[in-house]
Amino acid sequence: MFFPRVCSFLILFLSAAGLSASQDLVREVPGLRVQIDLSQRTYYINEPVQVRVLVINESDQPVRFDLGRHLFQNYNFRVRSLRNTEVRERESFQLEKYAARQDLAPGRVLTIAPGERFGREIDIAAWLRLAEPGTYEVTGYFLLRPVRSPVDWRYTSNSKRFDLQPPRDVADAVRDEVVRRDERETKRLSAGETVDYIIAAKRRSDWNAYFRFLDLERLIMVFTRFRTRYVAAEMAERGTVMEDFRRYLRVFPAEHIEHHFVKNVSLTRDEETLNETAKVECLIVYKTGLLVERKTYHFSLYRKLDRWYVSSYYVINK
Repeated sequence: MFFPRVCSFLILFLSAAGLSASQDLVREVPGLRVQIDLSQRTYYINEPVQVRVLVINESDQPVRFDLGRHLFQNYNFRVRSLRNTEVRERESFQLEKYAARQDLAPGRVLTIAPGERFGREIDIAAWLRLAEPGTYEVTGYFLLRPVRSPVDWRYTSNSKRFDLQPPRDVADAVRDEVVRRDERETKRLSAGETVDYIIAAKRRSDWNAYFRFLDLERLIMVFTRFRTRYVAAEMAERGTVMEDFRRYLRVFPAEHIEHHFVKNVSLTRDEETLNETAKVECLIVYKTGLLVERKTYHFSLYRKLDRWYVSSYYVINK
């Protein structure tokens, strides 16, 4: 009777030891830390976004973990926009993720000694649908076991932000246009060039550029109904009147501008004050369906430092 009892005891002991060994693989390890890093801050759509993942053992004990046969079994990522919209996996990744195998002893148990680190670089652009320009935040996750279970421990990394630009050829074209626009805006424009700049901005609905050289506080006095409201308004209410005036200028006149060109420019300089003013005559042709209208605008400008500003204008129909 003694022998069966001993056998039963040994079986129970070995079973408990095996359970303990299994739990060693899935229990949370204090001091195990996951860190991610990016090689750059800006990336382009359709190009790799490499994330370096490091699993660092800062404890005083070795850590054992199961290395899955496929990368996604040990590594996960969450990428969100600044509007808290989560980026989903690529549809192609659902089909290809089983081809992304570990390159080091897949399917085996590995050990990270105290003070050591383990990791690799992963292109998250191949995993996730990074298709919209913007700023994103990526967080990494590392699983001790490749097969999830109720006792799995998933370690969360720090978060990193990166900017996603349009595809490189598009981004280059946009950058070149910005450079050309900056050169135009910083260039010292003559009175005639200033009027041409304003009309061209209106034609392409570039309202920041359109209002850049308009002195709205003087120009509003040319329009009777806005002048009456502006003069009668309290100081705190004038901002509302001015916003209405800006909206009016954006839609007036309603017809489409077919073309325009500056015809005549005359300059005047006050010898006592040295103040300079200018009169600019500009022909603008509007086309609405089959109707074509020719209007001559007479702009009044004044010079402040090295820039000209429109203070008033009137129109003559031709």
